[in-house]
Amino acid sequence: MSNEMKDLAKQSANNQNLSKQGTLSVVKGLLNNDEVKKRFSEILQEKSPQFMASVISLISSSKSFDDVNPNTIIASALVAATLDLPINQNFGFAYLIPYNSKSGKQCQFQMGYKGFMQLALRTGMYETFNATEVYEGELTERNRLTGIIKIDESQRKSKKVIGYAAYFKLLTGFSKTLYMSVEEITAHAKKYSKSYDAKDSIWKKDFHSMALKTVIKLILSKNGMLSVDLRMQKAAEADQAVVNEDGSYEYVDAAEVEANYEEIKELTPEDWENLQKVIEKVESFTNPEERLEFLETNKQRIDSFGGKDGELLKAVIETQNKKS
Repeated sequence: MSNEMKDLAKQSANNQNLSKQGTLSVVKGLLNNDEVKKRFSEILQEKSPQFMASVISLISSSKSFDDVNPNTIIASALVAATLDLPINQNFGFAYLIPYNSKSGKQCQFQMGYKGFMQLALRTGMYETFNATEVYEGELTERNRLTGIIKIDESQRKSKKVIGYAAYFKLLTGFSKTLYMSVEEITAHAKKYSKSYDAKDSIWKKDFHSMALKTVIKLILSKNGMLSVDLRMQKAAEADQAVVNEDGSYEYVDAAEVEANYEEIKELTPEDWENLQKVIEKVESFTNPEERLEFLETNKQRIDSFGGKDGELLKAVIETQNKKS
């Protein structure tokens, strides 16, 4: 950052009692700075104004950003912009997460599992890439040496999720599958996340999304085209890091994250079995474009509701669309 930008941020960053309005005001000032606007414009071109507006909207809509160092917000936003991933919490591609540190409140950049999948598909090297939960009874074969598994949905015994699987196939024909049981994912989380057992841990609040992200990130880092794509490398490096002014990364423990994950939590497989949960999600969108994106992405699941449930859900969707 230039000295002018640093001065703008320090006007509030040095104040240990920043209010939300103070943080928001400084961030707006930074985003109105010619150098900052030029930087975002160079990265996103015509999408730059919309992205910067989303940063302001995010901060103004969440009290968790009160007192957060504005420099770290802008730096994290620039990482998301470089990756060309939206920071809208409902999309699940990337997040700006406030957290407490010894030097005050900071902003951490965090990838969502959909973000990793999106970046992989953009490389043009993947024919297929997907990840899913596996229910009790569905896993009929697992070869630990080759990684190959067989899933038979007709053998499902219950709605209990026993594991998660990720699969990709490159245009070259090379394919890879990674399956991890819930127990294996839990052991991995406990090893690499000191905050796993914390009461407010994201693993406790949204195990489903974190489990999907785990198998996706692992299969990409071990077997994917990570080494030949700069954006994929940057995403892996920047995930769960505070981005310093010099572009370096400072990794923090997830226990310090303060984001309201109840607000950004995605629907779990169990939630999709609950009509009321789905209706609440549809009604939660204030932006019609975001709602449309959600409906299109989950069309198959929404269409699976039949009878009176399906009629009620369609009526809710129509009502929400008319309000737009």
